[in-house]
Amino acid sequence: MPLLMDSQMIIHTSFIFFFFWFSNPIKNTVSQPSSTHCPLEFKNHKTALSSTCEEGTWDDFLRDKCCKEPFNVYLDALAARANQTGRIFLNSLEQTSCLNKIKNNITDVFSCGIDKLTITSGVKGCSGFLVQDVLNKLGDEVIGLSTGCGLFDRLEGTCEKCVKSWNEIRGIEAGDDVDLCRFAVLTSLTSSRIDDLIWAQNIHRCLGNVTNGFKVYADTSAQEKKEETAGMLFYVSCFICNCVK
Repeated sequence: MPLLMDSQMIIHTSFIFFFFWFSNPIKNTVSQPSSTHCPLEFKNHKTALSSTCEEGTWDDFLRDKCCKEPFNVYLDALAARANQTGRIFLNSLEQTSCLNKIKNNITDVFSCGIDKLTITSGVKGCSGFLVQDVLNKLGDEVIGLSTGCGLFDRLEGTCEKCVKSWNEIRGIEAGDDVDLCRFAVLTSLTSSRIDDLIWAQNIHRCLGNVTNGFKVYADTSAQEKKEETAGMLFYVSCFICNCVK
């Protein structure tokens, strides 16, 4: 089993690099003038979100748990745009326009903290990075996150591995905004598997439920494992009862 998992991971990581190096939208990214309209398409956004406010806060990056649902929709849209243009974060005017698109009567998205993922002139670090910059300057971190989060297998404790690789992303130099660098790496990675919605949702569920650097909420895969075990015990019990009769 470990050998099979290693082989799958090698293939997956190789695919990531082939995508980054040979994808035309990313290779041909050019500097574009700043805009004031929202450049994101929120395909998975619903006007009335049905959030129960019981999910996580991405290790307190978000203001409260009610913010996670619109934030995950926002991350999906960032990845889709990065897939097409190689660009990652928005400028402040674009950010305001996009947050207006996803605001709802459940959560005040303008106070969630999403605006922290904004291009800020004069700030060193990952704020103005393109996908190609991430690959050039944080290539090891891309590989690490791809390895840790690439295969979600509930029997292998993959979420814990994913969290570990996420926590290891620290930026390029001391003083860099760690959150900006982490989300730049994550967006670059998810942009390479833009059609794999289940995989992206698993990453969001895993990393979104992190507190104090550790995953403290029971994830869906662990719950499914418990349900499968309970179901197996039920069938075994029924089988034994029938045999006794």
